[in-house]
Amino acid sequence: MAMLTLALGLGANVAIFTVVDAVLLKPLPYSEPEKLVQLFEKPPGGGRISVSPMNFLDWRENSKNLSLVASTGNWLTNRGSSGGVSGRRVRTTLIAAEVALTFVLVATAGVLIHSFARLTGVDTGVEMTNVVTMNLPRAMQRDTDPAREAALMNQIRDSVAALPGIRDVAVTSNPPLQGWGFGMPFKIQGRSGSTDGGGRALGFKIVTSTYFSTLGMKMREGRSLAITDVANALPVTVINETMAKGYFANEDPIGQHLLIQRIVTGKRELGPAIPWEIVGVVSDERTDSLDREPRPGVYVTFDQSPIVGVGLVVRAQSDPQRLKKAIQSAIWSVHKDQAITDYKLLEEIKAESGAQARFYTMLFTGFSAMGLLLAAVGIYGVVAYSVAQRTRELGIRAALGASRTHLLGSALRGSLLATTIGLAVGALAIRWSGRLVESMLFNTKPAEPETLVTVASVLVLVALTASLIPARRAAKIDPVIALRQE
Repeated sequence: MAMLTLALGLGANVAIFTVVDAVLLKPLPYSEPEKLVQLFEKPPGGGRISVSPMNFLDWRENSKNLSLVASTGNWLTNRGSSGGVSGRRVRTTLIAAEVALTFVLVATAGVLIHSFARLTGVDTGVEMTNVVTMNLPRAMQRDTDPAREAALMNQIRDSVAALPGIRDVAVTSNPPLQGWGFGMPFKIQGRSGSTDGGGRALGFKIVTSTYFSTLGMKMREGRSLAITDVANALPVTVINETMAKGYFANEDPIGQHLLIQRIVTGKRELGPAIPWEIVGVVSDERTDSLDREPRPGVYVTFDQSPIVGVGLVVRAQSDPQRLKKAIQSAIWSVHKDQAITDYKLLEEIKAESGAQARFYTMLFTGFSAMGLLLAAVGIYGVVAYSVAQRTRELGIRAALGASRTHLLGSALRGSLLATTIGLAVGALAIRWSGRLVESMLFNTKPAEPETLVTVASVLVLVALTASLIPARRAAKIDPVIALRQE
């Protein structure tokens, strides 16, 4: 939808100026039509009246500044004029339309930049520096014995942890920002009605006891998972803060029990529901993506819920990319046929999570920069054309004593008026166009006042800069030369 909107917007921009150029600015079927003008007399009482026959004859015979003067009813034609009201209206419309379209494009880019900055600044809940993740895929039909699978993964973890330069290693069903791994229905033991969980799904992540310390996650209450939480021990779980606030807001969750089914090792099926005792509450991590708020979830140990196909999270003392071969060798020393895939820095996973937002931000920023350039060129061209058309008028004003400041203001007035109109129209249009990009924004409104004010200021500065060059040329007009121009 956003791409279609962008295409329609650019298409409308091109269409408007194509129609204006082909229809409104199409030359009249006369020789040098840009030098045709209608003349009137202005009586002392105000208003305007047709030129009297005597004045017409006097102008035609004696005027040195007017040439090819002719009368057709109430019309006179003058070669070398300043253009009419309709021409100025067309020029004003051109600038206003260009400014309005550019305002919408640049303002959209502005809110996307703000949104992307806020998205990338989101607290993931984990320390990402020097952390690398990898998957260890295994066939479902192999190693279905839970104890043997748990022993194998623990040996792999210990082998990697023994490498020089490694600070900590953990096994996990899914790394941060890659999902929980499982969604499991649950109930809170001892409750009934709407407060017992009602079989709703929560996030279920299987990790080793070192997962929280490896990622720098903080315990808020109770204890962490421990190396003693093994298969034959009491099943325990640590819940996240969102789970604690959502289901245990008015009571202590420690010691409560959640009824959750076991995962059958090596098979795509669930066993009976068993009570998992809550022993701690840990800080939230972003499990799904940067733009999704944390959802309720629990962590259990790999020893108590072993599965086939997990991954490693490794924190190194320096750049873990340099340790890639050493880590691979350590894994293969335990299991020579173990596949290793998706070796990625945690920072890379974060970057991938914001990839779509980055793409749209760069796209709109590029088009807005192009729009600003086209607006500047367009405004310069229109103002330069207007000044050229008004050469004789400005010369007369100079001859009558107008100062350079007055001439400069006269040349700038039209472009600033058109820019103001364009900004007003663009501000109204952004309310409509903002709805089309609202779904791409993160904690950002489509029409933030500070963004609109900044963009409006930039466009006014662009319009002033583009208008100043031809306007300065108008202010330096020599009245004698201007009045003698053919």
